[in-house]
Amino acid sequence: MSADLPPAPDRPDLRLRPTPVHRAGRDRHRGPLRSLALLAVLAGFGAAVFLLSVGAVVLRPEGAEVSVWWPAAAAAVVGVLLAPDHRGRVAAVLVVALATGLANLAASRPPAVAVGFAIANAAEAALVSGLLLRGRRSRPGLVGVDDLSRMLLAAGAGAVLAGGLAAVTVEAAVEGDWWSTWRSVTTSHGSALVLLLPLALRGTRDHGEATARERFAQVLVLLVLLGAAFGPEPPLPVSLLPAMAVFWAALRCGTRTVVLQLLLTGAVVSAATLQGWGPYALVAAQVPDDPLLPGNLVHVFVISMGVMGLGIATTQQDRRAALAQVRRLAFSDSLTGIGNRRAFDALFSDAVERARRGEASLLLLLDLDGFKGVNDAHGHEAGDQVLTEVAERLSGLIREQDTVVRLGGDEFVVLCPGLHQDGDDAHRLQQRIVDAVAEPFRVGRDEASIGVSVGGVQVTPSLSHADHLRAADAAMYRVKGERRREQRRRDGGLG
Repeated sequence: MSADLPPAPDRPDLRLRPTPVHRAGRDRHRGPLRSLALLAVLAGFGAAVFLLSVGAVVLRPEGAEVSVWWPAAAAAVVGVLLAPDHRGRVAAVLVVALATGLANLAASRPPAVAVGFAIANAAEAALVSGLLLRGRRSRPGLVGVDDLSRMLLAAGAGAVLAGGLAAVTVEAAVEGDWWSTWRSVTTSHGSALVLLLPLALRGTRDHGEATARERFAQVLVLLVLLGAAFGPEPPLPVSLLPAMAVFWAALRCGTRTVVLQLLLTGAVVSAATLQGWGPYALVAAQVPDDPLLPGNLVHVFVISMGVMGLGIATTQQDRRAALAQVRRLAFSDSLTGIGNRRAFDALFSDAVERARRGEASLLLLLDLDGFKGVNDAHGHEAGDQVLTEVAERLSGLIREQDTVVRLGGDEFVVLCPGLHQDGDDAHRLQQRIVDAVAEPFRVGRDEASIGVSVGGVQVTPSLSHADHLRAADAAMYRVKGERRREQRRRDGGLG
């Protein structure tokens, strides 16, 4: 037991430290630089939103009050999400209002319409980012169905809000068709958010099992189905044919692949519809006085595909995460976190396969000496603490290719590929294990010391799993016996 040391007397700290004046001087220099950097970022963000907005306004159908697609909606939300703090997000929302307002003025829209649309875009960016960031301190992610549900809810609420404000603006400023405006703005903003927003969310990556060859084949199938559904003369209204390829990608590839293929699908379907191809162009031809209808149909199609594809992909992510957690629990020791007996069985089978190929593997069986005394003197909670630290020490000293597992109680096993039982490396490893375990353990305010006996056996295909453990156990007890005889000799016994 170690005695508590008395507190050290107060002594003056003679180490040199920068004075508060120096720190203040550095802060004064950093402040303007940080402000300039923030202004530069906001200017670049505003320029991107402005250019996307101008392009969408310029390319709107003739006679339409609103654009067919509005990618600036997603860019605006992404910019707000990436802002470092609340003040930065407020500044980003103001930049969105300014950039979209100027873009509408540059495209010769009436000032009242430009102001109303600027308010609609800024309100949408604030609402979507606020819903995504609610209850979070970091950038939101897309790693499961719960995250997808939050994203879709935020995107839908933002799109509906933007559509409503735009409809009010058109109705009040130019006496336009509020229903057509609301429908078009809601669908165009919604599709932009569903397609582009996942790329900015944390965790949007592929976790699928598909090989590169399968991914290539899947993309070819998607292109073929898009051609069949949206070609010059489709035999039937089969616009949902590409859903089979997206379903394939969602099951096998992952969320990033699904998002990229949704972008490809949206681009191909939009281009085909503008050329008068596909079922949506046929429907629009029957309503020639509504120039926005083809775009609305395309957006509804893209949103539907996105909800389906991302829903399946994130469900697969949840399933894989749950299976990985089950595997970790099944093969991990609940106390120490290292492998358990089930993990040892699997690793031992691999070692036997290596032995059949002529590759050496060494099995070391470890038994803690004096561990029962720790439990008796300090309690089982202290014993658990010692077992956990033993596992940490063993994991820290073995080689990268070695594995340590806990069989149960105070028994551990170390599997060492490439080591021979009589080699110098094996002896050095065993000595390091003995030295590491011999170091005292802190148990509350006390110290406890234990030892370890190590028995080794070479893995051979001719012996069974149980035979290897029995041989290692026998070698370990020989080590224990030799240590006891040595101790008796030291104490003056007969040996």
